[in-house]
Amino acid sequence: MCDTHSEQINELAKALAAAQGELEPAEKNATAAIGEKGKLSRKYADLTAMIDAVRKVLPKHGLSIAQIVLPTEGVAHVRTMLMHESGQWLASECRMPYDNTDSKNAIQSMGSAITYAGLEVQEADVPAIKNEMAGLNRLRERMDNARKDIKRRIAGPLDGFDAEVKALIARIVDARAALDTQVKDFERRDREGRRAAVQCVVDNIKSCEGVPELDIPINPSWLNKSTRQAEIHEDIKRIIAAYKRECEETRRMEQAKADRIALVEATAKAQAEQHGFMLPLSKFAACLTPDLAVVMALPPVTRGLDGYNAGFGGFVALIVKELANEELP
Repeated sequence: MCDTHSEQINELAKALAAAQGELEPAEKNATAAIGEKGKLSRKYADLTAMIDAVRKVLPKHGLSIAQIVLPTEGVAHVRTMLMHESGQWLASECRMPYDNTDSKNAIQSMGSAITYAGLEVQEADVPAIKNEMAGLNRLRERMDNARKDIKRRIAGPLDGFDAEVKALIARIVDARAALDTQVKDFERRDREGRRAAVQCVVDNIKSCEGVPELDIPINPSWLNKSTRQAEIHEDIKRIIAAYKRECEETRRMEQAKADRIALVEATAKAQAEQHGFMLPLSKFAACLTPDLAVVMALPPVTRGLDGYNAGFGGFVALIVKELANEELP
């Protein structure tokens, strides 16, 4: 038991305060021999005197006391309780080692321990009590040495058991590490096999689609066992379709540029033959873009040669007019 009070102590505290106001000191009715060989003595109030001192006061306030010697190996264990009629309570416990010195039996040892627990030191008792304290220290040392010796004897087999268990654990750890290495190696080889299989699928689809030059990186998700082949095929075909659209757009732009250059060259040649002087292609640099919107945005003229009055025709007319003025003497 280790609790020191009930959940509530308000009623008990009120009653105890009233009782303490009426209590008188207990009569010192007994004498105890103390010190080595009982050379000194002191008067004290024994348990009966202390009970008599409080017996007439506590019941008036609904209070009572009880002392219980608890069964605890090797020590005298006393629990004192102060109780109130409301059910509230206070408690304290005292543990003292048995005094096994000399020829004391178990009962005498326990009684000595309980007596020591109740002593109150006075000035005249100090020298004798110091001697008693030295004896208690020696007793404590003997008990501690005995504890250490027992611990060593018990720990010996435990140390051997601990070493055996650690060796078994080390074997388990090694076995698990070996299995882990094999599993990881298998997963690596399986993943490499899946990568090779996916690469084969990619190459086959590229060949069928006529784009063997296209570099298609393998998507990590394609290597997952949960990914279906149909999903991989769809992803690859989407990449190829996007590549083809890009190629077609590039081809169209290149063709448009070539057509524009051919048109400019033909126009410049025709105008040169008509007017009797060369038209440098550098003058037509703004017209070489394949974007027709850019050409149509060139500065228009209200009337030009051969009926051209806007866009490319108008721009050619401006160049011819500029060059004709330069040819005039």
